[in-house]
Amino acid sequence: SFRDDGFDDANVSTTNLMMFRIFFFSSLSCLVSSSGTRLAVTKRLEAWLLEERDTDLANVEVVEVSEGNLGLVLRRDLHPGERALQIPRSACLSQRDATGFPEDLPAAAKVAARLLQEFENPQRLAPYVAALAEVRVDAPVGWTDDEALMIAGSRAFRARRDLLEEWSKEARRLDFEHKAYARCRALVASRSYDLPEGVGPVLVPFLDLANHDDADFLALDVDRGLDGVVLALANDRRDKVFRKGHPIAANYCGGNAIDPAKAIDIFGWLPVRDFCKVASGGDFYYRPGDDLRGIIPDECGEGEKFPEQERQERRAFLSERASRALHELEENAALRAEALAKCPDSSRIALATEIVQGEYTAWTALLADVTDDDE
Repeated sequence: SFRDDGFDDANVSTTNLMMFRIFFFSSLSCLVSSSGTRLAVTKRLEAWLLEERDTDLANVEVVEVSEGNLGLVLRRDLHPGERALQIPRSACLSQRDATGFPEDLPAAAKVAARLLQEFENPQRLAPYVAALAEVRVDAPVGWTDDEALMIAGSRAFRARRDLLEEWSKEARRLDFEHKAYARCRALVASRSYDLPEGVGPVLVPFLDLANHDDADFLALDVDRGLDGVVLALANDRRDKVFRKGHPIAANYCGGNAIDPAKAIDIFGWLPVRDFCKVASGGDFYYRPGDDLRGIIPDECGEGEKFPEQERQERRAFLSERASRALHELEENAALRAEALAKCPDSSRIALATEIVQGEYTAWTALLADVTDDDE
């Protein structure tokens, strides 16, 4: 059970489903070189899971959804209240299993450390670890340093650097080789459920094959099975039937739109093309055509005019921020071109190109908008 994690049999009910619309970190942008190899490994994982009485995979089928990508589809119609699949807690990996590590480490770091131990010395989770070994992390944190130069000068480049520096510090504390640890950290970030109430990230085999969808997604159901706690994806819609053959999807963000920066940095895909991230009394994203009144308002409430001095200060900040970002992108253009010419991976070249072009387009539009507003 989840007793040590804060989930025990008293927390779940077989009659009242506990539906958590949560951050579900998995992505089909984590590719492998051979879908055939991954299918074979996944079949072995399926056989291992079915040894547990609480495993139910009868309603789903693993398919190749595109070249190199695996996913799940429904074998039958899924009606309201029904589960697509369920996995026992005993087959999962959470911080409950990650004992003996410094208490002040983030929960995700502890899970990553325990996962690395499983990679180095496979034990109870050997079939799941074998499946994870076939996953290629295509977010920038999974790129080599040479490949990362394809996005030099961008926000994504700096985010990759900051994440890897943080993970490298953790690896040194844990006495792990930093590249192997960073891979496990990325796998936990991109493929785990972040459960509420302090339980933290949980790696759940098979459920991590669900892709993201903004609307047609299933909810996480934490319940009690025959032998303990189970985790499932279920239809919690009152009036919707998911039809046979429908791709099984979850929502990474509790039903909200995914953070575009996190989509790039952790999952390796672009939910929107042209955007830039600007800090001004908090983080916000700008896309060409957006109304700037969200940060340079005309009024401050109840018909009162927003102070003109503060409007000028915000315009000046945005102008300086955009100019600096564009200068950094232009300054690194030759470095990016050289890296792009050397990279043999077409999918990473395409993502890098879209990242840089998207930021450049957005910063250019923001600078023009601020200038127009100033005039």
